[in-house]
Amino acid sequence: MYSGGLARYDGYTFINYGVERGLRGSVTDFLETRKGDYWVATLSGLYRFNPYPPGASSKERKLNGKASPATRRMFELYRLGEDKGAEGVNTLHEDRQGTIWAATNGGLYRLTQADSHWTSALVDLAPAKTGSKIRGFELHEDREGTMWVSLSENGLRRLWPNGRIERYTTLGFPAKPSNESSDKGIVNTMLEDREGRLWLGTNRGLALLVRQPDSDRRQVVRVYTTNLDCAITT
Repeated sequence: MYSGGLARYDGYTFINYGVERGLRGSVTDFLETRKGDYWVATLSGLYRFNPYPPGASSKERKLNGKASPATRRMFELYRLGEDKGAEGVNTLHEDRQGTIWAATNGGLYRLTQADSHWTSALVDLAPAKTGSKIRGFELHEDREGTMWVSLSENGLRRLWPNGRIERYTTLGFPAKPSNESSDKGIVNTMLEDREGRLWLGTNRGLALLVRQPDSDRRQVVRVYTTNLDCAITT
């Protein structure tokens, strides 16, 4: 997280972008899409970077925004939802279809583009009694095209392209809505290795998940803790 805005290094000097360019809040994540668009996640909202803001001169365009006046606003704010929590964006991810996912303090949002216009929608992740506006932290798209979402004290969700949702605990064990309230851990990072195994870095330890034989579900095989040993499940 960076509280001083955004800085770009061109090999010689740093160019800083902050409130005077339209960017507010502490920066939490940065995404460059495959089309070359830049999105900035902050605790004050989601911004799209435009190096050529309205009114930019041909000289400014040639310099790629380096000489733009300090008052030129180069960041456009995209409101994900009406909920105040949606302003706090924690993580961004572009999936293989070009959809942008934003994990926020007010839930998970999906952004899609049509005719140069971006539309956001809240994704239903939680039981009805808690709603969908639960805080999301980390995102990971695995090789099967499913999206893993880390939630605050509510374990993990695995979203399939067909709309199916699987629930897992923080350490990757299968979970049901009835026992999610007892999971107080948080997954801080996720990694899929070259063998297709999924590693979960949590405040309870490091969990290793593998695909079950003849199934598309994942199974925990090891949990590494600060005791330097590992628990093996069968």
